[in-house]
Amino acid sequence: MHQYLRAIGFDTNIKRSDEMELVGRLINEKDEKIILSTDEDGISHSVYIKHVAPECGVVLVGHNVGDHFMVEYYYPYSKYPYMTSQKNCKITKMSDNERYMASCEDSRFGINAIFYLSNFIDIFKYKIPLDEEVKVRCLSLSALAKSARIISPIDKAPEVEKEMLDRRTKRVNLVERAQDGDDEAFEQLTSEEMKLYQRVNHRVWESDLYSVVDSFFMPSGMECDQYCVMGQITDIEEHVNSVTGRRFYRFNIKTNNDMRMAVTVAAADVTGEPKTGRRIKCDVWLQGEIEF
Repeated sequence: MHQYLRAIGFDTNIKRSDEMELVGRLINEKDEKIILSTDEDGISHSVYIKHVAPECGVVLVGHNVGDHFMVEYYYPYSKYPYMTSQKNCKITKMSDNERYMASCEDSRFGINAIFYLSNFIDIFKYKIPLDEEVKVRCLSLSALAKSARIISPIDKAPEVEKEMLDRRTKRVNLVERAQDGDDEAFEQLTSEEMKLYQRVNHRVWESDLYSVVDSFFMPSGMECDQYCVMGQITDIEEHVNSVTGRRFYRFNIKTNNDMRMAVTVAAADVTGEPKTGRRIKCDVWLQGEIEF
């Protein structure tokens, strides 16, 4: 069973027979049916979608043989209704089935962010080319977590907050210049990285790590679309899964260099009391929706 179904209120610790029963129920109670293509034998490759809460649900991908739907794979989704980036993206098809990964190199991320493309249906609709950069109107990143921890915020004076914002803006500009081939910007970035490493290395011996590091967004584990994230909570939505009745949260957060995204996690898997202004730390499966 897909391990991240737990994030939107499903129980993943069930028998195979119970899983098949659940999948059958999701198919029978589907809210949307989208036909991707139909081959010469009359077999339709289709997508069924079951909503379990606003902007959350399960996508089932398979094919129709007559009136029978054969599931090839399924996955949970949770959408972030706001914009994360407008930088160009590159889309790649995975080797198995109709699964697509995308990447976005936004300087604020600090890395080339790779994510699971949740609205892959639009690739067929708009005939989007693969393995090359495409222009996007809007990229919205969201993530599903199996557990999360709430952490107190770092108390910062307004003037310190402004100074940090200026530094982040300056760094983003330097990164963009370095990516364009500016040697002076590259040397300045290298020098600042060395200084930052020395300062952090000195402080971690005297302070708690989370009082030194305000936020981060970095790869985690073996899969390219899994990350470890820590960021400030800007908004909290509490939802109830319409199928199971279980509660889950969707946290809108800001992390690296004011990068905005959403993190969805089951209420039972959150350690600490969620409040706006506090921070959240978790390992996530990153999804993204691109508006072409």
